[in-house]
Amino acid sequence: VHIHQSFFQRLLKCCSVSYGRIAAGPGEYGSNSSSDADDKLVVHPFVPLSRAHEVISQLTPEFATLPEPERPVSPRALRRAITRRAIFQGGGFWLAVSACICAVCVGLLRTVGAITDADASFLHVGIASLFILAALIFAVEVIGAVLWYRRASFGVDARCVVLVNGGYSVETTFLPRTKIQLAGTRSNPLQRHARVATLFAKSAAGVGGQKERLIDVSETDAALWRDWVRPGASGRL
Repeated sequence: VHIHQSFFQRLLKCCSVSYGRIAAGPGEYGSNSSSDADDKLVVHPFVPLSRAHEVISQLTPEFATLPEPERPVSPRALRRAITRRAIFQGGGFWLAVSACICAVCVGLLRTVGAITDADASFLHVGIASLFILAALIFAVEVIGAVLWYRRASFGVDARCVVLVNGGYSVETTFLPRTKIQLAGTRSNPLQRHARVATLFAKSAAGVGGQKERLIDVSETDAALWRDWVRPGASGRL
């Protein structure tokens, strides 16, 4: 079960409710590709957030009680999120790098006399505009990383797990424990250095299955997650 809030839906305190579905073959209508939209059945495109659980419980009584996302990501996740979203994957940072390269090239061309001072001044105005745009994009990306950190969390009960991801938009996923086909944690060297891990769970939704994940949970929560998904476990943290 997915509860999605776009940026404008969040402003209106509304959301959309959809259910993951199992496709009958490799893509619908003869297509060999599958998208997330094809793997979800929207049951309510616009509903007040306060009524989302009511809609879910009416359609699927087995989801009458749902866990709360009470376990946030590690405090180290904020620094890592800003680095990941605003630098390594950030458009603003790399636009600023490109603007620096352009400024150096203009300086070299001006030095060798390939362009006039007037042309160089005109180009410098354009480069300054790129720096301003880069700063704005960088600020938006940093705010998005902070918003993700404030909302990213997970929670479980005996029957279900809830994962919350997002930024300017928010995606809340409820996955029944009995529908999990594969689950666990993984970490790269940087995550191990920061003592965090990524937890994941794969269900049968979609053509090849759908994987949900939450990045940078603490090592303690990662260990508890592995205990929860272990076959034969009690289903409680």
